[in-house]
Amino acid sequence: MKKIILATTIVVAFTATSFAKGIDPISVEELTNAVKNKCDVQWTKTDKYSQASFHFKGKDVCAFYNLEDESLIGFSIPLNQADFSPSFVRAIKQKYVDWKVVDAIIFIDGKGASNYFYLLQKDGNNLVVKAGRKGRVQVVSKIS
Repeated sequence: MKKIILATTIVVAFTATSFAKGIDPISVEELTNAVKNKCDVQWTKTDKYSQASFHFKGKDVCAFYNLEDESLIGFSIPLNQADFSPSFVRAIKQKYVDWKVVDAIIFIDGKGASNYFYLLQKDGNNLVVKAGRKGRVQVVSKIS
């Protein structure tokens, strides 16, 4: 499941919201320095990007880089339910009755803009939604 939401996030990251309560503001500079200075960074490559996985402030973080020019695409940081804002929880309960949040991340792009993505599940169906301001939830992808 994490690969599904991660892949979807990378796609939409190219196309700034604040929608979590338990995440301290994290700068791109802090995360970039963590990649450079951590000795526990694990590197992998795909045909589209390279990925650095590391621990930062108690979270497993992934950094994504463009293969062509090694520029930063962004960072993916997992969220847990304690990180969800009350307005997001209300929006999901109203708009997606009986759907369960099974995965969530914050994606911080190379310019520092943050977006929150959630994987919802119901009856074998999956939705990736992007949380916006004032409880607005937008479907990014439907996965069966």
